[in-house]
Amino acid sequence: MMHNATAKTIETPIVFTTYLLEVMGILPVQCGLLMGSLLTEAYSCSVFRQYDNTAHLCRTSPLAAICYTSCMKVTKIAHACMVVEEAGLTILIDPGMFSPAPELEKLDVILITHDHMDHYSPEVLKTLLAKHPHAEVITNAGVGEKLQEAGISFTSIADGERIERGGVSIESHGTQHALIHADLPMHSQNTGFMIADRLFYPGDALYVPPKPVEILALPVAGPWTKPAESIDYAKAVHPKIVIPVHDAMLTPEAQGFNYSAPKTVLEPLGIEFRAMDNGSVEEF
Repeated sequence: MMHNATAKTIETPIVFTTYLLEVMGILPVQCGLLMGSLLTEAYSCSVFRQYDNTAHLCRTSPLAAICYTSCMKVTKIAHACMVVEEAGLTILIDPGMFSPAPELEKLDVILITHDHMDHYSPEVLKTLLAKHPHAEVITNAGVGEKLQEAGISFTSIADGERIERGGVSIESHGTQHALIHADLPMHSQNTGFMIADRLFYPGDALYVPPKPVEILALPVAGPWTKPAESIDYAKAVHPKIVIPVHDAMLTPEAQGFNYSAPKTVLEPLGIEFRAMDNGSVEEF
């Protein structure tokens, strides 16, 4: 169970994306700003409750006078980092440079999609593992090389592999990080994770799993995607719910990430990339 989460919800300009997804019948949930309260189906319903940064995604199946409820609790820490609690198992995803190490009562599994610093921070990992020495780090072989260098134990998972921890299924989907630009070869291996056959977290990719997705952690910003692509990706996956993630790129603190790709491509061509802060003056 999560206690005293210090993370703050990052407010992002996702209103237009939210509107288009709602038109398509996909319910967006922004942790800290709940975008809906009830989604009804023929034989089941998903009920959402919200406080602090936490969305409770509950599935209820009525059987005459008996009602059985399974509830997945999702807490967004920051940017691409979130905590998923399911059937007593606590899973942390992608603790990176934008994510403070959350204060958790228990931590069972840490999933890392790829080795970029906004998803993987060895310092944050070591802080978490010092408090939760029995937590298991699960990731791909590419991240595993970095973990070995940092002296951090891990379990490697291959593309398409399905494992269980505490009765909760974890599946690996995809291997490729989304392309930023043709002139910037992408060498990072990226793994998307399906948790409990309900929530899919794609990392830095727009990979469509070959199975139904109920809850999609939807990347909404970054040097490798744009709103139109994020919307088309949500349409292709067609979940019942999307939770916007990867949104620190829209804040001033992450401005350098948005500048790095054009600068890297253009300057070798003799094109100067001169970034200007708001209010700054340059002479040309």
